[in-house]
Amino acid sequence: MMTEVACPSREELQSFVGCTLSEEDLGRISDHLDSCASCEDVVAGFESQKRVPFSDPANTPTFVYQSEPEYQNLVKKAEMTRIQDVSFAATAARVPELPDYRIVRLIDRGGMGSVFEAIQIDTDRRVAVKVLNEGTDRSKQALQLFLREADVLSRLKHASIVQFEEVGKSGETVYIAMEYVETLEIRKLLQSRPTDKRIRAACGLICQILSALEMAHSQGMVHRDIKPGNILVTKIDGKLLAKLSDFGLAKSFETAGYSGITSEGEARGTLGYMAPEQFVDSRSVKPIADLYSVGVTLFYYLTGRLPFETIRNPADAARVLRKPPLPLEHIMPEAPQELSEILAQAMSYAPDERIPSARAFRESLMRFVRRPSR
Repeated sequence: MMTEVACPSREELQSFVGCTLSEEDLGRISDHLDSCASCEDVVAGFESQKRVPFSDPANTPTFVYQSEPEYQNLVKKAEMTRIQDVSFAATAARVPELPDYRIVRLIDRGGMGSVFEAIQIDTDRRVAVKVLNEGTDRSKQALQLFLREADVLSRLKHASIVQFEEVGKSGETVYIAMEYVETLEIRKLLQSRPTDKRIRAACGLICQILSALEMAHSQGMVHRDIKPGNILVTKIDGKLLAKLSDFGLAKSFETAGYSGITSEGEARGTLGYMAPEQFVDSRSVKPIADLYSVGVTLFYYLTGRLPFETIRNPADAARVLRKPPLPLEHIMPEAPQELSEILAQAMSYAPDERIPSARAFRESLMRFVRRPSR
């Protein structure tokens, strides 16, 4: 009979966020958070209230490699980096009043915007409506990012990208209307399948996303926030379909550094999924950074966890950036070697060692999936 493991106390979880626990306790709580949604919510709440100074000795556990020059150089870079984790909202969502739409419910809330299910009154169609969160409406930077997302979506027409409907303004509320997707809980769906079918389904979904990225990259755009939460999975005619969403951080990599929206040394994206070079400076990232994030997402689809210790703050990221990701077979021993090798290359920390393009990544996965026996 399996003994149920007790949840850590609130004090322990708060210390976890502040990195004031021993390395052993950090690992224990990280493992617990991978399977406990309620503790995950508590940690997210603590993180929204406080950002821990990156290299404050009082707030950081001692590790044997902290005195190494490689680690110290990374600390110096990270001290100049402002992390903006877009995966958690700092403010409550307000229900917008839009004359052309009837709001049905809140779908999701991110760091900058909230997404609602709505009915377009003239057509009686269901759509998704995104508005800026309370407190960000008057931020010039937030508005620039919001309107840039609308511009990017309007130009990207692909079956695996959530489609743009319109951008509009009602009173002081700026909104984006887009395609509504009836989503599935993909993690539960994949975990319920036998290993072989889970691998095929996960690789199939990722191939769809890579096809979308192939098109976006060809038009000079880099997404910068690929993660499971930004991939909407639905089922149509019995087939699983994936759609890439949330282009709030997408930008042209051909004009990197010219928009003025992202400052030098500023990291935008989601800790745990962003590529190492994106952690240091998001302004100049190339499409290859998206491929790293896709690799981490596929690893998560297959195993239910990240390929390294949980990253929740810059100190965690600094430790992770000096280590290679866990090989897939360490977490999933039954995984075929070919798939492990594809993922290892996709998640290489050196950009020039990664799979070179979305197309090459997709074709590698397709060849793997089509093999009669693995």
